[in-house]
Amino acid sequence: MILSSDILSDNRLPDIIRDHKVFKENDKFEKVFPHIGLKNFKTPVAKMGGFPPFIWKQIDILSKILKSENIDNKDPIVLNCLKNTFISTFSVYAIFANVIPETFKSIKRFKKCDVVFSSDGLEGIWDIATMSMRGTSSCMSWGSGKSKHLVGSIIDPCCGIIYLTDNEEKTFGKNILDRAVVRYVITPALGEALFLEKIYSQTTRDNAYANSLDFIFGLSLFKKTGLPVIVPEDELHSFIPLSSIVDCNMNVASYRDSGLKYKKIDANLIKQFPRLAKLKNNPMLGF
Repeated sequence: MILSSDILSDNRLPDIIRDHKVFKENDKFEKVFPHIGLKNFKTPVAKMGGFPPFIWKQIDILSKILKSENIDNKDPIVLNCLKNTFISTFSVYAIFANVIPETFKSIKRFKKCDVVFSSDGLEGIWDIATMSMRGTSSCMSWGSGKSKHLVGSIIDPCCGIIYLTDNEEKTFGKNILDRAVVRYVITPALGEALFLEKIYSQTTRDNAYANSLDFIFGLSLFKKTGLPVIVPEDELHSFIPLSSIVDCNMNVASYRDSGLKYKKIDANLIKQFPRLAKLKNNPMLGF
């Protein structure tokens, strides 16, 4: 839960966040993620959300096979091999479909890093507010004209953040090497899903680096929730459930590189995906 008192009392936060009326008019805000099994977490990338150490041997083996035989990365046999080696599910199929041999080598460069997800509580407030103040830059940097939209990201039940850190201390917290906003979305075909917005990095990314990030972020989120993880290239007409708190503060709504729209959860969707009823009936989420 996000408490307004925590925001109002934190003098480190910029005035554009702390002085917003929404935190004076509302005592608390609920995030959807804990309700779907996605609490704040910090996990060594080498463990990949609980996978045993032998997974790294599998990565090395697959890397050598793919490189030596020069098999097209969309070959169904290769995709089957990849899916069965990790988790057999559509949820990560789109990520694996984009994997190239160099990706498996690239992942190893992150083995000493941690992958962090947060949305809720003090940690969620701070990680969202400082997403562009700890190594990665974007229009969400404090002082930017669009930084007011950090307010929308903090209060939006469907907004969280995932990032890689080497744990080096910066002025505003642990160094963020790469990060993406995570959104809880609904797709007509799949129902509930998680959406990774554009990834921001400290360094220029080649394809292998970018695919590695999709893999690390996507698999970490899937492992916690079992939900499909969608990247912008695989967008499936998703939308973000519109909550009453966001609806009343659309002028500072969370900034969306993807252009995803907000939309109310209607009766037809609830009939199609029954679990949505529980979320819609939670007054704190305001769907």
